[in-house]
Amino acid sequence: MPKSFRIGWVQTFVKKGDSHRFDPQLTLNGIPSGAETSVHSVGKNILTSDFQPFVIDHQFTMERWARFDGHWVPNFITRGEIEAYHSPSRKLLLLSGQRDVVDDFCRTYGDSDRVKFTTVQVDMNALLRKLPEVNLAWFRFPAGKVKASALMGHKIEGTRQFKEATATADISTLSFDYEIDTARNHGVTVTARGSIILSGKYQDSSAELAVVLDVYEQLVQQFCAETPMKKRNAVTPSPESNSIPLLLGADD
Repeated sequence: MPKSFRIGWVQTFVKKGDSHRFDPQLTLNGIPSGAETSVHSVGKNILTSDFQPFVIDHQFTMERWARFDGHWVPNFITRGEIEAYHSPSRKLLLLSGQRDVVDDFCRTYGDSDRVKFTTVQVDMNALLRKLPEVNLAWFRFPAGKVKASALMGHKIEGTRQFKEATATADISTLSFDYEIDTARNHGVTVTARGSIILSGKYQDSSAELAVVLDVYEQLVQQFCAETPMKKRNAVTPSPESNSIPLLLGADD
């Protein structure tokens, strides 16, 4: 199963061996406590560079109707787990988890007191010029009825369809084979949102990080630009809506 690593540039992060619990989101009196998020250092042995492993337990409010105790509520609290890897020497943070969970964590806590980092965006046209060949690309069309489309095949970058798409659309993802050594080609996808995705299976986290770090430093980093994410406002239900935050576990 493909595994995604979101790139972050770090100013401040939790130190190895420590943990941190963020203040819960504020709610009205009489309403159950809001979403809570915590970061925990874990003892997993990472052999790649100076990466330090953490687990982020992130709770956040979903703006979606749900039924609870016989009543419909306009939002509920859910949770997800993020694998985080911090390299202090590179000021680099890699976040692996479900996209909506990672996105909300970045928006909500990327500029907090204990944790400060920014996400990045990738200049996909510049990246394309560095790649010897591409086997899959997704495009986002800013105008027209078609909003997104994909092309897949061998060396698609040289086809008429690919050139027509790049003339009218923004490249959102590029997939290609990446070679670190002659023993193996690694299936890699890079997204405009600043993620590196591995399609292959690896022995452990150290092996995954070795590939991601090589792709980042040798290829992607030079085309990255800082993109501070818009901070997410905490959701406080109004008394008139009879809204009660519904806490759903990851397995529910």
